Amino acid sequence: MIIDVNEKDVELALERAPRTRLSLAVHTALYRVQSSKHDANPINYRLNAGGRFQHPEELVPVAYYGLSQEAAIAESIQPNYGEPERKVVKYSTLCKTSLHTLRTDRVLHLVDAAELVTLFGLMPYQLMLPKGDELQGYQLPRWLTKVVSALGYDGIMYNSAMYCPAGNQNGRNVALFGGRGKQLSPVSYHTLLEYVLPTEETVLEFLDSRGVIVEAG
Repeated sequence: MIIDVNEKDVELALERAPRTRLSLAVHTALYRVQSSKHDANPINYRLNAGGRFQHPEELVPVAYYGLSQEAAIAESIQPNYGEPERKVVKYSTLCKTSLHTLRTDRVLHLVDAAELVTLFGLMPYQLMLPKGDELQGYQLPRWLTKVVSALGYDGIMYNSAMYCPAGNQNGRNVALFGGRGKQLSPVSYHTLLEYVLPTEETVLEFLDSRGVIVEAG
């Protein structure tokens, strides 16, 4: 195990440190980017999608959402940070990609991943390490999912490694656990290129600012 802490230790830490517990109010907007061919199903909990906060034993399905349109886009179309070549995405692919808006149906009870791990002497950046060989970079967040889901929470909130604006919550994501009753309802969706973001950028301008090249085709 990456950390010598058991479920009871985590439960006590959550009780004693209120800052580790978060609530999303009813009707909070969440965002998801996905292929337009799946527009009928934006609420998609999966056991084995390979995500950072996947349950290590594939016992609890997980779905990922951004707290802002920008975070959802940045997580879905990630630049090649640390690579010599810039990320290239085809314009035709963006035309077949949708941005969904959803809203919470009830108060969702979450754990703040960054706040929790600091209580055990870890740094928040350790949650966002690259996957690496044998998924070593994913061990900590997946362990958190195992423990936090067993305690009955709706999910985990975590900082985006791809979009990090200062001073607000727009650069945060949530990993929601399935099997907790209804959490979300779809509100609307459009193809990605139809959006002008709250920053007043088009999606193409936003991707360019993130180091992503959009090529014809």
